[in-house]
Amino acid sequence: MFPIRCCGTTKNDSRCSLTSTSKLVNDRGASVAKPLRKGGDLCLFHARPFCYQPARIHGAVVIFIDFETTGLDITRDRIVEIGATSANGNFATVVYPGVKSESAVHGIDEEELAQGPTFPVAWGRFVAFVEGLVNAAIHEDSDTDDDTDDLRCLPRPPETSPAVLLVAHNGQCFDYAMLLCECFRHGVSWYPLERWYFVDTLWVLRALEPTSGCLKLQCMVQSNGTGSLRAHRALDDCLCLRAVMEFKAERCGITLFQLLQPFVVKINSVASAAQVSVMLDPCVARSV
Repeated sequence: MFPIRCCGTTKNDSRCSLTSTSKLVNDRGASVAKPLRKGGDLCLFHARPFCYQPARIHGAVVIFIDFETTGLDITRDRIVEIGATSANGNFATVVYPGVKSESAVHGIDEEELAQGPTFPVAWGRFVAFVEGLVNAAIHEDSDTDDDTDDLRCLPRPPETSPAVLLVAHNGQCFDYAMLLCECFRHGVSWYPLERWYFVDTLWVLRALEPTSGCLKLQCMVQSNGTGSLRAHRALDDCLCLRAVMEFKAERCGITLFQLLQPFVVKINSVASAAQVSVMLDPCVARSV
């Protein structure tokens, strides 16, 4: 059997040279070639659990989302807080990670985490929050003919629900990827994610300002004069990100949804499941 070569691209825009026969390990001792040997098409360096395809929607309930986590390794770390904001409400809950965590990483006291729900319960509450926003949008849309910045839809049958658009900063590589891994680890259904749509604000900002400097949220908040960012709390990050994107939309003379619309994607659940199952293979998990 011929070695399988990674399909990833390096920073120099050349194809990754790693193959399934590589003995290389990452900084945590995990075999970088393990996903290739398990049937994946990307090495551990380039694997991205969140696989997607372009989508077109005419309007949506826009929800900014952010997670605080025990670290940056999506194969090993856990979500400890979920935060979200929309034009019609906010959501925040700590999450008991079930593993040892360092408060210095996420800034949340261990006693507070110990009182929080497990991920499946916390995620269920978030899904209920989203459904509540959708139901409110349906009633609001039926009561008025005026467009709003958070829900700009073409005429539709009253029984049809508006689309849900999740927005996160660096969502493709981290927030959405971490969410998929947590769902996989806990046996939580991906069904809501298959119905929703997604935008990574890094895509938007890179398109708007291709030669700009730092695109970290803290830098964006400071450079746009949209308030201050309290570190280590998910809801604060969401509120700041929303303020930054609303500021960008206003400067462009368009609505928030119009700013996000060209960058909307839909999850490819089959490809994502394949990537996540390979990355979270028990052998890989034990080696990190």
